[in-house]
Amino acid sequence: MWSAFLDTVTIINRLFVFKPARITVNSVHRPSKERSILCMLTFYLDGPEFIELNKLLKVTGLCQSGGMAKTLIGNGCVRVDGVIERRKRCKIYPGQIVSFNEHHIRVT
Repeated sequence: MWSAFLDTVTIINRLFVFKPARITVNSVHRPSKERSILCMLTFYLDGPEFIELNKLLKVTGLCQSGGMAKTLIGNGCVRVDGVIERRKRCKIYPGQIVSFNEHHIRVT
């Protein structure tokens, strides 16, 4: 019985494995009174032609969990190409820029 269960778990794990993403970070100092730092992340999309917005925030580490990402998107805290995006599973394609909390993610 356990071997059948372990085989099922192995198959399920193989179906939902994501390729590790390559992410580079570039920090740019903005001239302002608060001396804030603008962080630009570059997310390299290798396999599929798009990534869902909530998964992008989770994979890049800007949100601790998928639930947190969905809540922030639903509250209008995330922008895609400068426009507030409230669709949690919005497809993000290469060339788009996602902005959240002084961080910008460029998908390539």
